[in-house]
Amino acid sequence: MDFGRTMNQIVMEKFIELPPEESKDMIPHGLTMPPKMPPRKVPYFGQITIPPHDFATQFSNFCFNSLYIKEEVINATNEIRHECN
Repeated sequence: MDFGRTMNQIVMEKFIELPPEESKDMIPHGLTMPPKMPPRKVPYFGQITIPPHDFATQFSNFCFNSLYIKEEVINATNEIRHECN
């Protein structure tokens, strides 16, 4: 089973394989799929290397910025702005 394919690819491949007279209303004439990518080599331990980065700083920034999607934080920020004005 190929989990790297999207639903669009699966549908497109199905209709491209049809005879031209059956797929003429769905696919423009002469349209073809790009060549398939060669399969990637699977690492021995199933891990990929990640470039060096400062995890603590990135995680801290993520946590700080993700607070702005919470309703309580948005309401508090609006109330603070209202009081300051």
